[in-house]
Amino acid sequence: MTLIEKFLTTVINLESMSIAQHNEKIMEWHYDSTPENAIIFATTGVDGCHYCVVPKQGYSIDESPIYYVSPMDWEDTVVWVAKDFVDFLSLGVALGSFTYTSDCHSCERDEFLEFIEESWAEADAEKKLNSIKLLEEYFPLKKYDDFYEHITASYKDTNNHVDLSFEITDIINITLGHYDRV
Repeated sequence: MTLIEKFLTTVINLESMSIAQHNEKIMEWHYDSTPENAIIFATTGVDGCHYCVVPKQGYSIDESPIYYVSPMDWEDTVVWVAKDFVDFLSLGVALGSFTYTSDCHSCERDEFLEFIEESWAEADAEKKLNSIKLLEEYFPLKKYDDFYEHITASYKDTNNHVDLSFEITDIINITLGHYDRV
């Protein structure tokens, strides 16, 4: 079982962290702006915005990059978030919310610290801490001495991206719990 499969099949209320596990059939939920072959695993619950993993040739799903898709945004419709699923979850935990994950790679350090401060002011801290505790229990999260430096360096390393300018023609067969994506 991949970590994304585990995420989709483990019931964790992440509402206090501004994200919900996506549990609909993926093929029925794609927007035109969602990258080809993307696997949607979470939604923000607003304007069709969602998080997806885009399979990277030669890498497992858990090692492939995570993107944020904002279908109603005219600019930056698809934004790189993290180099892989563990980094994505680790970033959300470091911030205390997934709200600002799509902005972290392009912000200044002081903005990053503001994101953390704002995310803790937005929701019930006890619920948030419970969600974080469950994520830490179920997933091999990483802690970095300087998460800001890690995420900005990961973004600059083009090996952590998938070229979204062309359609992937290889057949990708991924089983995710109750449905298949081919």
